[in-house]
Amino acid sequence: MEEREPEQFERPYSVDIFLPLKVKQAINRLVEADEYLADIELVHEALWVMRNRGMGEKAVEAELVAELREALDDPRPRIEVTPHFWKNFERRTRERLVWIKTQNVGNTLLPEKLHRFVTEKISSGEYATPTDVVMAALRHIEPLAHLFEDSAVNR
Repeated sequence: MEEREPEQFERPYSVDIFLPLKVKQAINRLVEADEYLADIELVHEALWVMRNRGMGEKAVEAELVAELREALDDPRPRIEVTPHFWKNFERRTRERLVWIKTQNVGNTLLPEKLHRFVTEKISSGEYATPTDVVMAALRHIEPLAHLFEDSAVNR
């Protein structure tokens, strides 16, 4: 069998967030009710909503169109999705998971755009921590909005 070099991975984008117990419990109830697959899905959704509202509909659409054009104009060969592709994809995913566990990453993985959004909010002084940004974003998620009417949630 041919020896191959270990695949290099980019460091994942992550932040540490620490949600109040009341918020964690509410999120867990939504996951248990099958409204979300996992708590991170809800956190991501809240951050996307907050980010997109801040950008405005036209800017979000322009960003999406630009990304689609870039992908369509990409000169690299297309990848055919075959059973072999899925087998390799699963292998690479498992290798990446093992690698991630060796890295010093925050407790919440984010896509690059959301990570940039969170760090820009902190750098601008609008928020002090990633937790503050996520808490503000969670206010935009209807099933959680009632939690923020009571200021005790932040204690």
